[in-house]
Amino acid sequence: MTPGSNPTTAASGRVLASDAASHEVIGEVLNASRAGLLVISARPFQDQERIDVRLSPSERVDAAPVEVTLESVYCEPSQFNEHYGVGFAILAIQSGDLRALFPQIARARFGVTV
Repeated sequence: MTPGSNPTTAASGRVLASDAASHEVIGEVLNASRAGLLVISARPFQDQERIDVRLSPSERVDAAPVEVTLESVYCEPSQFNEHYGVGFAILAIQSGDLRALFPQIARARFGVTV
C-alpha cells in the first residue's frame, strides 16, 4: 500500500480506504461495525480529525465503493511495524452500502463468509 496507489490494485480480499479528495490510500480496513472502522494506516491521525473516505474492495464482488465521512477516535502506533491503528467513528454515509463490504472484510481476515 503506497500513497497515491489505486485502491483497486490491492491484493485479493482487502478493503482499502482512500482520501475522497486526493485519492491517496490512507490505509486498509481491518475491522468494521455499524458504528466504526479500524484502519491500519501509514500516517497518524489527530483525535477528532474528520476525513471523507472512499472504501473500495480490492476484488470485484457485489460491493461497490462506499463513500463515508469518518472521525478519528484514537490512533495508536503498531507494535509490529511503523504503521498506526486508527479507530474511526462513521459520521455519515454519502453513497453506497457499507453492509455489502462486511463479507469482503470477513473473508480477508478470517476466511469466512457472512
